[in-house]
Amino acid sequence: MSIGLYQKVNSALKLLFFIVRVILTNCIICYGSESVAGESIVCLQTDFRDGIPKIGTGFFISPSLIATASHQVTDPSSVPVKITAYLDSGAAIKVKLPVVAQGEKVAILIAPDAIQTNYLLLQDNIPDQGTKVSAVGCQRDLKQLTQEGKVTFSGSNTNDRQSEYADLIALNLPINVGFSGGPLLTANGNVVGIIYGFDERSENLSYAIPGSKLFKIMANEKVADYSKTLFQQGDRAFKLKQYEMAKEYFAEAAQHQADYFEAYIYLGMTLFKMRQFAAARDALLEAIEIEMDYPLAYYHLAGVYREGLSDRLSARNAYRRYLELDPKSSDAVQVQKWLEEIERPLPK
Repeated sequence: MSIGLYQKVNSALKLLFFIVRVILTNCIICYGSESVAGESIVCLQTDFRDGIPKIGTGFFISPSLIATASHQVTDPSSVPVKITAYLDSGAAIKVKLPVVAQGEKVAILIAPDAIQTNYLLLQDNIPDQGTKVSAVGCQRDLKQLTQEGKVTFSGSNTNDRQSEYADLIALNLPINVGFSGGPLLTANGNVVGIIYGFDERSENLSYAIPGSKLFKIMANEKVADYSKTLFQQGDRAFKLKQYEMAKEYFAEAAQHQADYFEAYIYLGMTLFKMRQFAAARDALLEAIEIEMDYPLAYYHLAGVYREGLSDRLSARNAYRRYLELDPKSSDAVQVQKWLEEIERPLPK
């Protein structure tokens, strides 16, 4: 091979390697083929009455709620007068003041005009040491940047318990100031923490707040949308087929709000996917006890009886009730076929 040809091949391989690396870097924050970068993550600019505006990062945890680090939207010497969230596309979203809830180093904001469907899924447990993670943060030009690293330890295991980094997740991950408030993501795209900051004394040493603290402050501050946010997190997990997590969120939403019949319906749907048919039946019957005239509960209850418990008589009764409540449903023709199949060997 000539030197000229060798150089061309070598350059082509380097370019290919670079492209593959970019793809892999981006896909650490993908749900399958659905990228969440630029959709669920926002750059936050907080303007204060006195002082320089702060640039940081936040991320949606529901269609209208944004989580971030509290120091990004507060200042001990001034009062925030305006907070703007910028999508990666550059579109601006107005954030309502005051801050909905804050504590435990985190803050929750509301963007009343936002309808974000690709909000991020929060994972309750702290990742093990050595777990590969990524962080998404904002630069001064309000463009997002992704950095990769690993978990080194949780702050509760350090000897530095009196410092501001106590009880935080320690990371070997290079970040800059604008990353604060952004999500710490696992390989499957779940949020396990909120980026807090970095230690200037050590290269690549940064810290994240455990994600579980978000819902802790929502419960403590009695945020009005707490039950709804739990439900929305469960719905996100359900769509991602992370059924164990969906089950936990729906159950907690129902426990927090006793008359939340939709939470019981989706809990039943999740338990059905997990093949826990008796528990699915009980959850759906609970929903019906709360709201007797909601068609969807009967539809899924009939499916549990028909496919899971082989109780054709109960399936027939549930399907009949469903058609009574919603005779013009898009599923009415199919339900009628199922009824005909069920009723052939059953007494009228």
